[in-house]
Amino acid sequence: MNSAPSQPSSDKTDPSASTRPVLDGLKVLELGTVIMAPYAGKILTDLGATVIKAEQPGGDIGRRIGLGGVSGDSVLSMNLNASKHSIEIDAGSKADRPVLEHLIGWSDVIITNLLPRRRRRYGLDWENVRRLNPRTVLCTAQGFSSHSDLGDRPAYDDIIQAGSGVADTYSLRDGRPSYSPYVVADKVCGMTMVQAVLAALFKTQASGKGTWVDVPMVETMAAFTLVEHLGGQTYSPPRGDVGWSRVLSPEHRPHQALDGFMCVMPYTDKNWADFCTIIDRPDYLDHLVGSPSR
Repeated sequence: MNSAPSQPSSDKTDPSASTRPVLDGLKVLELGTVIMAPYAGKILTDLGATVIKAEQPGGDIGRRIGLGGVSGDSVLSMNLNASKHSIEIDAGSKADRPVLEHLIGWSDVIITNLLPRRRRRYGLDWENVRRLNPRTVLCTAQGFSSHSDLGDRPAYDDIIQAGSGVADTYSLRDGRPSYSPYVVADKVCGMTMVQAVLAALFKTQASGKGTWVDVPMVETMAAFTLVEHLGGQTYSPPRGDVGWSRVLSPEHRPHQALDGFMCVMPYTDKNWADFCTIIDRPDYLDHLVGSPSR
């Protein structure tokens, strides 16, 4: 079953138009490994795009990580690559180069998390890509900006959580840094790749020219974290420390009840009043009055 969002039809002569996914007809070439770029490819597939996943001989390393990895059908691979088409290409060989160049010419969008040095080696640098296909969108992503001295340094999710401040944010609550139990950097940056692709497609549609967009993970995750956790350092002069006290409080958690745990979120003043009424404690109404105090 295709659960991709559909678009309203402006063509009354084509009754099927209203049921087509919003990216129906978009052609995407993915040269991605592990999670970040494959996750971006999955989202584009879910939105209706045709995605061809090109893999080196032996396959994406993500096929062999975790449960099911011995057979090459890991949980990661099954969940990230469903509905994609797959092709094996030795991108560094002269024999397979024409196949890769044909796919570049076919693509509306190319997504990759290969490092800049490998992109240059495989002919996936922007100069070569736009020579082969002047209208394509190239979206690259890696640990650090392609334009920086750190661009060719490999970086996985844990490294980015540490380098962007995500891991250290846990120390504001627990007294020690920690990693998220999710591959949060890879997935947030994969979603950011999709945002970048859609913005670039809009520009390409208007100009008729292809676009290169680059998603550096450490900058992306720093921006993601600092929305709330820049805290009092947002102001000049500062009005307090980093961190948002509400989510860093030890009381910000599910609470034990007689029959299990429950989650309570009296966010607004009215929510707080309703909560006090429900638990039959009107004497709490004047306690923690106003959202800032809660």
